[in-house]
Amino acid sequence: LLCVLGVQTSCEDMLDKGNDYVIYAEDHVLANPSDTVTSVYGILNKLQAIAVRTNLLGEARADLITINDNAIVDLKNLAAIDIDDDNVYNAPRDYYAIINNCNYFLERADSTAGNVNRNQKYFEAEIAQVHSIRAWVYLQLVLNYGKVPFVTEPILTKIQSDAQYPMYELGDICDYFINDLRPYYGKA
Repeated sequence: LLCVLGVQTSCEDMLDKGNDYVIYAEDHVLANPSDTVTSVYGILNKLQAIAVRTNLLGEARADLITINDNAIVDLKNLAAIDIDDDNVYNAPRDYYAIINNCNYFLERADSTAGNVNRNQKYFEAEIAQVHSIRAWVYLQLVLNYGKVPFVTEPILTKIQSDAQYPMYELGDICDYFINDLRPYYGKA
């Protein structure tokens, strides 16, 4: 009986699904340097993943590259501007992953933290950089697709994901981000 009791109590910890290292979005604020820098690195990592694709999309459409017979079918279709939904270069979700991370960062970063005596904000450079990245990604999206759903809040739930967002064209994107970036001019 003592052995059975000992085994049952020792398994309790193993079956506990709680984890002190899990961060839940609704309770998390980016209030210290390691959180903000790590978040910016994550955004840059995702940005790096779309860099080649973005370059190819622009150059193939502008006839700045020549595709040879050894190229994959998706790249040939890209050069012929015959891009279907299955083409590996046609992945707006990757752009929106960056935008969503930027929106999350901008909503959760503590923009008020700083040294009051020096009139200095600690995360001002990172916030300016994330605003710039988000603007560039939206510009690439609208150049590639013409009209895109515009979202400035992080999407964290299925309900938010299924919601209808306003569709912005190039002029709308430019107007919004010129005003959005103006306060950060020279601070990144």
